[in-house]
Amino acid sequence: MNAPYTPAEGKGTIFKNDRKEKENHPDWKGVAMLDGRMVEIALWERDGKRGAFYSVGISPARERQAAAPQPAREVPPSRGADSDEIPF
Repeated sequence: MNAPYTPAEGKGTIFKNDRKEKENHPDWKGVAMLDGRMVEIALWERDGKRGAFYSVGISPARERQAAAPQPAREVPPSRGADSDEIPF
């Protein structure tokens, strides 16, 4: 498994938000390192009186959680060839 990306101080990355479902979801999302802390960046594409621009939101990065382990499924005991049960 790859380690999460950690940008250098004062640097970051931003990508097109391919999970945008609502108008208030950002068009672009990313992360940056500021003062030794990871922050999340969100950009919204806007049109104004003076032309197109980006509206920016910056917030502390949330802790990334590892995927929760899935509980083991209980497997029913197998029926042997001597079973009287019909399997359908």
